[in-house]
Amino acid sequence: MANSHTYTTSGVFIDPSTDPGFKILFGREASADILIDLLNTILDAKEDPIKKITYLNKEHTKESPSERTMAFDIHCLTDNGKRFIVEMQNISQEWFIERCLMYGSRAITAQSKSGKWDYNYMPVISIAFTNFTIPVFEGQVIADGCVVDKYSGKPMTDRLRLIFIQLPQFNKLKPEECDNAIDEWLFTIKNMKNMENIPFAAEKPIFQKVEDLAKMENLSPDDRFEYERQLKAYWDYYSTMKFARKEGLAEGRAKGLAEGRAEGRAEGRAEGEKKKALEIAKNLKYATQLSDQEIADISQLPLELVSQL
Repeated sequence: MANSHTYTTSGVFIDPSTDPGFKILFGREASADILIDLLNTILDAKEDPIKKITYLNKEHTKESPSERTMAFDIHCLTDNGKRFIVEMQNISQEWFIERCLMYGSRAITAQSKSGKWDYNYMPVISIAFTNFTIPVFEGQVIADGCVVDKYSGKPMTDRLRLIFIQLPQFNKLKPEECDNAIDEWLFTIKNMKNMENIPFAAEKPIFQKVEDLAKMENLSPDDRFEYERQLKAYWDYYSTMKFARKEGLAEGRAKGLAEGRAEGRAEGRAEGEKKKALEIAKNLKYATQLSDQEIADISQLPLELVSQL
């Protein structure tokens, strides 16, 4: 798991490459025009640009008792008939692509109608910013996929699209190295926590608004308190889980050597990870306003177990 974050709120700006910072910058009605500019830039939407968005319910209930409730970071509907799921993901997951596919599919099935219906639902586009590299996309900053014909490579439908933007793969170190609008956005998102000003704000009004909105001193007391509390809990969780995996792996190896069985490694690591995950889930439940579903997603624990804590 590649991540160099440390917990700090001593900078000029919030950190949009974290979950709480990302939601402050892009997930509120007051910042809708910032999200619109970001989406139009990612999609290179010159012919049919997004002009207006409506933020939708982030939580989708279960479609059957055996399924889990899903909570989206940002879920919005655009004036040109598209639905977007936008998220910032810091902790790597083994089945992350499949998770995004499932979330996108849920946003599709949520549009189903009873009675006579022709299946003409709105396109869903999932955009996931990651602070880790997905192995299959090694070397790519952006991976953009849809359902295509395996022989011709032509798209079969435009109703589901998955976009992954991998911040560790973006390697431009100076503002002057940015060649286009997407470079400017990724440079800003990745480096804002260390900036004293936004380098593109003087020439582009949207980045001036980003600069104003993202300054720590401009947050309301309640927003700053909540941001710092969630950020601390988030990175405490990250550090603990990283240690748990290391500790669990060591325990598993020792057990495997002692017993002469390779499965000891997996058992030891799983036991260590579960113990630490439970500790962090308890801390998140006590110290943040995250929902049980969000805590379950972060800790990878069953929702039923988190609800009982």
